[in-house]
Amino acid sequence: MTIAGIDVMKACVKLLAVFLGLFMTCIVQAATFKDLNFAAELLATGQYAAAETQFDRIVAEGVDEMLAGAALTDQAQALRAIARAAQGKLDAAAADAAALAKPRSSLTMPETAVLLDGLVKLRRNDRAGAISAYDRAVALAGEGLASGMRRASALAQRAWAKLYFDDVAGAREDFEAAAASDGSVLFVDGLVVHKPFWRAVIDEALPLFSAGKTEAGIDRVRQIGERLDLVGKMRKAMQGGGSTTEGDSAKSILWYELQAGALALREKAAAAARARGEEARRARLAEAQQALLDNDPRRAFEAYVAAFREAQDAEGRDRAVQGLAAVVKLLPQKPAVAEETRRLLVKAKVLVEEKDYRGAIDLYAQAYRQAPWHAQLFYDRALLIGQIARTQADFDAAMAEMRRFLTLAPDSPDARAAQDKIYEWEVKRERAAHALPDIAPQARGLSATAAGSEDCFIATAAFGSPWEPHVASLRAFRDRHLLTHAPGRWFVARYYELSPPVADFIREREGLRALVRALLAPVVFAVEQPAAASAFLLATLFGVAAWRRRRV
Repeated sequence: MTIAGIDVMKACVKLLAVFLGLFMTCIVQAATFKDLNFAAELLATGQYAAAETQFDRIVAEGVDEMLAGAALTDQAQALRAIARAAQGKLDAAAADAAALAKPRSSLTMPETAVLLDGLVKLRRNDRAGAISAYDRAVALAGEGLASGMRRASALAQRAWAKLYFDDVAGAREDFEAAAASDGSVLFVDGLVVHKPFWRAVIDEALPLFSAGKTEAGIDRVRQIGERLDLVGKMRKAMQGGGSTTEGDSAKSILWYELQAGALALREKAAAAARARGEEARRARLAEAQQALLDNDPRRAFEAYVAAFREAQDAEGRDRAVQGLAAVVKLLPQKPAVAEETRRLLVKAKVLVEEKDYRGAIDLYAQAYRQAPWHAQLFYDRALLIGQIARTQADFDAAMAEMRRFLTLAPDSPDARAAQDKIYEWEVKRERAAHALPDIAPQARGLSATAAGSEDCFIATAAFGSPWEPHVASLRAFRDRHLLTHAPGRWFVARYYELSPPVADFIREREGLRALVRALLAPVVFAVEQPAAASAFLLATLFGVAAWRRRRV
């Protein structure tokens, strides 16, 4: 080979390296964008802990290879701050806000950090500090690219802060200014969903806040969001089936308003309601105790029922159930179940048959609110929750309901099965605590064969069992090495989309199974014996290089 030929080869190798670098960067950013959408959807739907876990991974990976990648990482950190604030992790949220004061990307807007600082101070009930931060954010948002849209969003976020601090008139002024803003960016209205949302808040919710009906106002905001289908618009845009402009506008409302200042307002009202409910519950429990002292079990029963309905937390419900379990035994006959309760139970059974388990769970909750002495309601609801449980909180809820059943009916024929279910859920709860991040949202549309499975589909079809040692090795490699970074998760998601039909095709064809086993053999060898595989590869490369030198 001539010197010129060698130089050309070197140039081609360098060009190939540059191409591969750019290609991998695009893969990383595409995967990061999918991860970010998944995490952002969790945040928008109130799954704060799960969202924070996903954002942690994105920020830790820190996709800085190109400007857009850095901007995605900044956005993940901003949304993580909101998820952390929603969970009361205010120091961690403040750290995110401080980090974004010096963003990775010039595409990150200067008011981002200031708005997050305002949210943290609002959560800390620092009225002066929060409003001052929002004032600065409104001023910063009024400068530079897309200033009309950005300033309007900042105004709305300040409006929620003012509502939180009971300044309804100030909130109205900010919402009015936001709704009147020009949100056009390159001839596209970036506030296409914001404006009808703000207008509805002004017309429907603010009059309720002005009348002191805070809980009704908050519920009206929820209804407005549902009516405008904010979550639906967001999901359609993420999946490529809806308007991107509408989806982005809906996302902004969900993230920066409903899960930020509006959420803080809702939680403040809920805390006040809990305090009132706790006071009423204590009064009911005291009334029940007095009734028992007066030898009036019927009045005690009614007081315990009222205490259950007014309970604001699990502890309050448990105490009411304990009281009911004791007092029901003193009644001449067990209380009858009302016709409305029976109607709810029939509806719940229909939903179970239609596999609408969440709807059935809600109906059971309504039913036992009406008849909290009826043990079977807790048993059935516990089984339904356990059937769809995925998180620790789900299993905690299932076990709490089953324990209430056992409190009310310790001698029931189902008592043994109920206790065994609790043991089963304890194991599953522990596993859920250590579960790997769910990648299902990046692999939606799986076939029935693949859905919910942990198998390596093609390997399982080739080797005949998901528990075959080589399949277990491949699965462990996936969990330990591929699911821990964005390109790996992207690859696994594509594999989950494409491999089930291939696996189905080869499963019944012994010849193809043998061929696939042979093709997988070097992969399995590399996974199970990485040191030996590396040595073999190096020896092969050196051998090829030596052979080429002899030819030259």
